[in-house]
Order: sequence, then C-alpha cells, then structure tokens
Amino acid sequence: VQPACAAGSGLAPAGAAVAPAGSGRGSLGVGATAVSILAWHEISDRPSPTAVPPRRFAAQVDLLRDMGLAPVPLEEGASAGGRGVALTFDDGHLETYTRAYPILAGRGLTATVYVATGFVSTAGWFEPGGRPMTWAMVRELHRSGWTIGSHTVRHGRLTGLDDAGLERELTASRAALEDALGSPCRHFCAPYGDMDDRVRQAALAAGYRTLALSVPVRHRLRETAGVLARSGVYPGTSWWAFRVKARGWDARIRGRALASRGGAAGAD
Repeated sequence: VQPACAAGSGLAPAGAAVAPAGSGRGSLGVGATAVSILAWHEISDRPSPTAVPPRRFAAQVDLLRDMGLAPVPLEEGASAGGRGVALTFDDGHLETYTRAYPILAGRGLTATVYVATGFVSTAGWFEPGGRPMTWAMVRELHRSGWTIGSHTVRHGRLTGLDDAGLERELTASRAALEDALGSPCRHFCAPYGDMDDRVRQAALAAGYRTLALSVPVRHRLRETAGVLARSGVYPGTSWWAFRVKARGWDARIRGRALASRGGAAGAD
C-alpha cells in the first residue's frame, strides 16, 4: 500500500473489507464488508452549517471506539476485508490541520482529506469566513499517513462544465497534488455531490481509483463500482443519528422510510 494520495496509515483491523455496491450502506467499494465512511467539512467553533465544534468532534471519534468501530484508512478499507469506519474531510479547511489533525494524532489515527487545490496557500476561499490550508500543511498530513485526495481545483459544480472544463478540473487538481506530494493521487470527491455518469467516467479516465460521494438512497450511482457512498456529519447531527451513520444503517432506515412513503431522498 502506498502512502499519501494512494493511502494513509492508521489503526485498522487485519483484513478490512469493502461493502457491496448497492448494499444501502454509506460504504466502501465492492465486495462484502461492514466498513462505513463518515464525512466532515470544517472542525471549528465558528457558526457555519458545516462546522462541527472540536470538542464534539473529539467526542464523536471516542464514541466510535466505544462502539467497537476501528477507524481504518480509506485505501485499506477499499481493498481488504473487515469492519470499521473510514474518516474523511472535504475541501481542505485550515481547521482540518489545526483542529482535526491533532485530535486524531493524539489517538493514533489518520484520515482522508479531499483538497480543492486552487485555494491552497492563497488568501481566497469559496465560502465567506473559511480559510484554506497551506501546501506545507498538506505535505505534513501526507507525511503523517493521511490520504490526500482531489476535490477539484475551484470547488465548482462539475455537471454544468463542458468536457474541456471538466477535464481541467479533474486533471489539474490531481497533477497539483502529485507534484506537491510526490506520490500518485487515486482518490476523488465531487464538490456538492454533483456527479453524473459523464463526470464519473471522466474522473475514472483521469486516473482516479475511487470516487467519494454523499448520495441519496435512490441515487443510481450508489450502485456503481468505484463510487464510495458516504454519510455526512454536521453541527445538527444528533448522537443517535451519528451512531446510525457510523454503523452504516442510515441508508437502510431512510430507504425503508422512502419505500413506505414513495418519496425521494436528498443527499447528505
């Protein structure tokens, strides 16, 4: 298993496995498994619809241990067998380095972060009040065993781009990460969960091995090989809901509720 973009190290049971496509779990890859994926954005105390306070995040990580769910690296969970949960972060917020990183390092854990490369080491950000990591921070996470994945260049919606624009977002972000880290970048996450078959095929053609996505229960891409279905964790996620998401039960529960109502699910 390669480091950095290819894979991170961490605490993992021997032989961690992958969940079957279409299994109804927020889960990894293809094959039979009990590995779920949780997704955070920002770990901070600032008021934001995606910012989870650091103390709450630390308590969530400790709860996973209490539940008997060992955090596993994304690459290991996507290619072997077992049970556990993969921890992922989107965007490349500064607080992923200043808050989430020390919390996880103090527990001997690593995670995956999907980075929007066009904002790294700049004064800009795609939302008011947010701040990006620097390249030095991204490299330190890489050296510490984190998996570093692509989140495009500018964090835009991909389905509205023409073919040339889509290719630029996919390939330029991957090239920037590989140049900065010196290892292959094989993991991709579409901003806003904005992915269709054209985007999926373009991402695979660009060389990505896995495509992380928070998708509705009835989204047809949930049953597509290569797509890693995730469950989002937000400030309003209750402890009960967190346990459900960590177990991979949220999709099953929502699916049954939708079947009884005949409704459609929204993405995390």
